[in-house]
Amino acid sequence: VQYHVQVAPKMAFGTGHHATTWLMLDQCSRLDFQGKAVLDMGSGTGVLGILAQQLGASSVTLIDIDPWSEENCKENAHLNGVTGLEIILGDVTAIPPVCYDIILANINRNVLMADRDSYVASLKPGGVIAMSGFYDFDEAKVAAHFTAAGLRPLDRREKDSWVMLAFEKPLPLES
Repeated sequence: VQYHVQVAPKMAFGTGHHATTWLMLDQCSRLDFQGKAVLDMGSGTGVLGILAQQLGASSVTLIDIDPWSEENCKENAHLNGVTGLEIILGDVTAIPPVCYDIILANINRNVLMADRDSYVASLKPGGVIAMSGFYDFDEAKVAAHFTAAGLRPLDRREKDSWVMLAFEKPLPLES
């Protein structure tokens, strides 16, 4: 099944043309969103969160620090006929006290690494975090940082020297 998401990016990031967005969209096609709670950190245009909703997510929270992105997410959700998204202006401290089945984070290496503990705390056991926004030469550092937090590598993709990594949070009996 092919999905179509329209975006009017204005000042926000995430048209699908940049390698990191392409990698994240590609990873979304490999995940099961049906009935899942999803967090899209660094949501930009909202393209990942909108796709998650179209793929059957039961709830989608989008967070970005940029006021342009917050407004653009709302516009793009409307453009795609998607309702019920929770769109929040803020940083990692704005994550609601909820645990998510899937976290999508297309930001940058420094933010991903700095915010790791909040992501891990917000991820349900058995949940998946998919991330991009860093180059292949930073991959080992990012991977080691997330595995040190107890996450298991799940997938890796590369495009134009940009990398997407996905990790799974083990169930308590698997730790």
